Amino acid sequence: MKNKLFRSVRIEIITYVIICFLLSLVTTIVITFGLFMLREVLKRDKTNYTVTVEGSNLNNRWGDNTTNSILRYQDETRIKLTESRRFAGFIILEVIACFIFFFAVYFIFFTKRITNYFEQLDKGIEEFSEGNFNIKFEVRNEDELSNMARNLNRTTGEIKRILDKERNEEKNRKEFITSIAHDLRTPLTSVIGYLQLVMSKFPESRENEDILVKNEEYVRIAYDKAIRLQGLIEDLFSFTKTDSTELRLHLTEIDIAKLMEQLADECYPSLQEEGLSLEFRKSAEVMMIEADGELMARAVANLLTNAIKYGKDGKKIIIDLYQEDKDSDLYIRVINYGRLIPKKDIEHIFDRFYRVEDSRSLETGGTGLGLAITKNIVNLHGGNICVKSDLYGTVFEIVLPVK
Repeated sequence: MKNKLFRSVRIEIITYVIICFLLSLVTTIVITFGLFMLREVLKRDKTNYTVTVEGSNLNNRWGDNTTNSILRYQDETRIKLTESRRFAGFIILEVIACFIFFFAVYFIFFTKRITNYFEQLDKGIEEFSEGNFNIKFEVRNEDELSNMARNLNRTTGEIKRILDKERNEEKNRKEFITSIAHDLRTPLTSVIGYLQLVMSKFPESRENEDILVKNEEYVRIAYDKAIRLQGLIEDLFSFTKTDSTELRLHLTEIDIAKLMEQLADECYPSLQEEGLSLEFRKSAEVMMIEADGELMARAVANLLTNAIKYGKDGKKIIIDLYQEDKDSDLYIRVINYGRLIPKKDIEHIFDRFYRVEDSRSLETGGTGLGLAITKNIVNLHGGNICVKSDLYGTVFEIVLPVK
């Protein structure tokens, strides 16, 4: 439980020193007073015994002279003075010893919580130095030690986050290398195989029309595979380019409404092929925004391509442009009603090299870089992108600042 009474270890220790001083002083005084009382009791008993003995001697020695009495009195006085000096010396030693002893006992008792906290922090730091980044330092008070514990917790948390990020990146890198190697090797093997068939039958094709038709088909397939290879390589190049911190945007004023219309027109053949219709909504005829036109077109085109690939079952795609006024943020929404994105994939959908399991088929599969490229481009423009997928459709939303 936190102790809010002390907000500084130094003030807490000084307070404990004062308390220990007072308690030690009181304890020493009580013990010293007790010793004085014990001495008085013993002295009283001894005096009574001496008086009794002297009275008896006086009765037996009625004839003693006055000189002997004086000498006896002087001896007794000298003995008493000697005893008093010894007792005073004993009391001084007793006061010093008691004060030091009880001060140490009280100080150890009161500061035990602080020393235990020191030991706990020391043990935690030792575990931290040995590589245990899951260690959690307890924050007890509002003092310097607790501030150190908070800083250590932040440090361990940040290091753990960085290590987890590096592990994930390493895992993604290995998965990407495996995936891209497979995706590049498959069409390349096909291209080589079909070209070998064409070359092997090339002499016969001059005289056999059927073989010539077959060779034309093989060349067409090889061409399609080569185009797929080109797309994969372009995705790799685009991602590397947009992920670079050295990339500089070529900002110009563009009409985003007109750009979206052009992109929609370019998608018309793909829409027709998949049996999809496109609905285009906009809150104004002209929507000017400062952006890199080429990169922004690539970002939105990736969303449209993605919607066409996975929105076949919905039969409809919606592009929605919205802006409250010319100085407010611009919203670009691409909506499809096809297959839903599983919840486990939503939070990773924009990660580089990440692909939803169903998207690994040859029909719709890609590098898994399209949405990562889109996110990079949007971030470069100071905007953000999010996705929501439920029974009301899958919505990719881009929010861009006008300036």
